[in-house]
Amino acid sequence: MALVIADRVRETSTTTGTGTLTLGGAVAGYQTFSSGIGNGNTCYYAITLGSDWEVGLGTYTSSGTTLSRDTILASSNANAAVNFGAGTKDVFVTYPADKAVFKESGGNVALDVSSSSAALRITQTGSGNALVVEDSTNPDSTPFVVDTTGRTKVGGTTSPTLSGFTASKLDVLSNASSGGGGATFQQWSADLYGAQQMFIKSRSSTIGTNAVVSSGDIVGMMRFYADDGSTFVPAADIRVNVDGTPGTNDMPGRLVFSTTADGASSPTERFRISNFGGWGLAGANYGTSGTQAIVSNGNAAAPTWQTIVTPDATQTLTNKTLTTPVISTISNTGTLTLPTSTDTLVGRATTDTLTNKTISGASNTLTVDGTNEVGYKNIPQNSQSAAYTLVLGDAGKHILHPSADTTARIFTIPANSSVAFPIGTAVTFVNQNSAGTITIAITTDTMRLAGAGTTGSRTLAANGVATAIKITSTEWIISGTGLT
Repeated sequence: MALVIADRVRETSTTTGTGTLTLGGAVAGYQTFSSGIGNGNTCYYAITLGSDWEVGLGTYTSSGTTLSRDTILASSNANAAVNFGAGTKDVFVTYPADKAVFKESGGNVALDVSSSSAALRITQTGSGNALVVEDSTNPDSTPFVVDTTGRTKVGGTTSPTLSGFTASKLDVLSNASSGGGGATFQQWSADLYGAQQMFIKSRSSTIGTNAVVSSGDIVGMMRFYADDGSTFVPAADIRVNVDGTPGTNDMPGRLVFSTTADGASSPTERFRISNFGGWGLAGANYGTSGTQAIVSNGNAAAPTWQTIVTPDATQTLTNKTLTTPVISTISNTGTLTLPTSTDTLVGRATTDTLTNKTISGASNTLTVDGTNEVGYKNIPQNSQSAAYTLVLGDAGKHILHPSADTTARIFTIPANSSVAFPIGTAVTFVNQNSAGTITIAITTDTMRLAGAGTTGSRTLAANGVATAIKITSTEWIISGTGLT
């Protein structure tokens, strides 16, 4: 069904009342509604009988040659349907004034609309552009164009093909020597806000709906292309990625800068800022080996390069003050030995002096009284949204199954033969609200339910908390709330 406007469509009718009209044939010199409007289509009509009149939107049906009076736009009956009496009515196609698009005396095209629907709709069913706006030159070489795919082009009609990039919805083109191929964002307001450009990413495939993104997803990217003589090749890009597992009001991100090397055709990462504010450089020209970092030497000195030592490497420190974050942790598999001279190991809040001391132990651990190890002051979190097997670093932590993951998961305590947790190790399992159930499994060792003493895997429901403690080299005991 389409709205049709046609010339010289006029018939008569003797139908009375406020309902559908039965048409009686064309007036001499005019065509019928069947010829001009067509079956099932709508049109603007006018009906007159003496001083009674009505203008509206109706639908023509060839079966019965009828015209329904769907919407009354204006009438002699206070803009309601007219109850026509006996007599021959004149029924014809019209173009109501309040539906008209017209050129004003100043040459402007006026469109006055008050509606919840679109003020202007352009439907292109052919192969041409949906909209072209030109200046006095026709054809204009720098028009405003909306093509059949909805792609908008400003300043030209062509769209370059870019390697590794899907066609955008907006192209700004220019051949001006002053560099007119750009966009300006302006903010004019008596407040602290400036102009903004927003990049939005969702994993939902339906526009306007939500689906959480994943770690590593590209949130937005600015890529810079140049012509190599035959095509456009990227020279550099600035990219934002999700940098960790997101959650409600929790969106870790990183900023990555990349350039294309001489002889290459795609950018390589050169610099990044991570979600926690750390930053680093990458590439063969940033150090001979290992991961490098620039360390500040104070306001009066230039920064210097330092190598970030890997856990299995050895580093000799001579007359150095160790402060975080240069050294933030010491693993339980190594020994920190200070030389015979007086050096200072600086903590986060206090300063303590260690003189000719070796920090060591049977398991290379720190203790508070020679027996009991130094532990966490909180319970660190390890969030997992997939099947997971505990590692040695999970000792003393809680393993969170977040509410965003509604799938049932299996968290496994490995055998002592593969991961030798020390006796006394405690691991807490937390299943957040609305998350899928957790099966806490153990491989070849024994896990007993506290109180009952039964062995085997346990199920932890949503909002459940359970703690497993290793009591012998091959036996654990587990208890908690929501645990079956």
